[in-house]
Amino acid sequence: MMKILLKIVLLPITLALNILLGISKFVLVFGGGLLGVLSFVLFALGIGTIIVAGFSQAIPAFIAGYLISPWGLPMIGAWIIARVEYFNDWMKGI
Repeated sequence: MMKILLKIVLLPITLALNILLGISKFVLVFGGGLLGVLSFVLFALGIGTIIVAGFSQAIPAFIAGYLISPWGLPMIGAWIIARVEYFNDWMKGI
């Protein structure tokens, strides 16, 4: 009886988390694609800077390109979304 009451109380929270997760995944996929293109541009800019001004001037472009590449900020976002999804699944299993 108590378990059913707890599920009824947690229903709005799990519903809100499902909607939030759907929106977050959509933003992550399309934002990650755009950031991937931008990271390639920064990488090309870094290569051009190496040719023109030397390696020490190109380091900020390479660091910025790495941070917005699929292994940088989008990966952190995916990790956070996965943790929220695990929490949501745990609440559904109660």
